Amino acid sequence: MRQGMNPLRQKIIDKPFPPAVPVVAVITHLPDEGGYHKERYKIVRESLLQAHKLAGVPHWFVVWDNGSCKEFTDFLNDVVEADAIILSKNIGISNAMRNILAMYQDCIVALSNDDIYYEQDWLKSQIEILTTYPNVGTVSGVTTRFYMGKGTGATERWARQAGVRVSGKDIPPQWDEEHGMSIGKARHAHLQEFGKIQAPLIEYNGIKAIIGGNHCQFTCYASRIQSLIQPSNRYMEQLFPLDLKIDAVGYLRLLTPERTAKHIGNVE
Repeated sequence: MRQGMNPLRQKIIDKPFPPAVPVVAVITHLPDEGGYHKERYKIVRESLLQAHKLAGVPHWFVVWDNGSCKEFTDFLNDVVEADAIILSKNIGISNAMRNILAMYQDCIVALSNDDIYYEQDWLKSQIEILTTYPNVGTVSGVTTRFYMGKGTGATERWARQAGVRVSGKDIPPQWDEEHGMSIGKARHAHLQEFGKIQAPLIEYNGIKAIIGGNHCQFTCYASRIQSLIQPSNRYMEQLFPLDLKIDAVGYLRLLTPERTAKHIGNVE
């Protein structure tokens, strides 16, 4: 039996929500503050605040937490101004990605690890590329030469067939050095391996992009990518195979010409 009326019955939601606005989704995991995670709290905290504050466009902010400690989930609930916080047991990063894309399958979704720092208007610039170029799989702001020439065959073929000129662009060696260190390489190893490659710059309908990609942070149409991420029994599934799948089905993989996001790792 019901008595009275739900007070929200005549209320309207006064904030745009998906799919009217894109979704920024960060996957977090901070089980403790020792060992590998000793310095990660401040990195994850800053990453979340930047992702939301610096996006540059109205968006829906989502945090999917994979089994973090109570101190961190309290921070999520008390400090982070998220539109949705999903507190899950640790189901692994790729499964979390798959679930987020399924939840928002009719939306533009920017997926990110929890150790990314952002520049102002990072989402605005990535969406500009995503919505200008045809048949885009992913657009990332983590611009580094490490990922250029890997899983980009479909993008290169499209450029040739569309008559889009590819020119070389020099990018700061610092971007390569910092990214290399963030994934555990020695300081100069990244530069020695990739430091002389020019970035393949293209322009389409007045919007510039670099041919390349990254899986630690990217913006996509969820409906195009979700089915390419398979369920996994690994907490840390390798994601480079996803890059190859995106390329294999013919989707473009693009980077912002200027670095709009930076991978940090577990130590600043």
